[in-house]
Amino acid sequence: MPETYITLEEAAAFEGISYKGMSSRIARNPKAFKTKKQPREGGGKDQVMVSAASLSSKAKKAHKAAQKVD
Repeated sequence: MPETYITLEEAAAFEGISYKGMSSRIARNPKAFKTKKQPREGGGKDQVMVSAASLSSKAKKAHKAAQKVD
């Protein structure tokens, strides 16, 4: 199964915290989260993508439920 990456904004929503809170968690403990950067279509700063497997169990369940709805 290929690794699924979601945007930092989506990861924060699934975790139930703000974007700033999620970016702070990643900055404090970078080994706990698998991330990669992806260039934006319109240019500008690269977009941070977070592996869905790196999220908490609560957030993983929320992500899985959101995938079923789509």
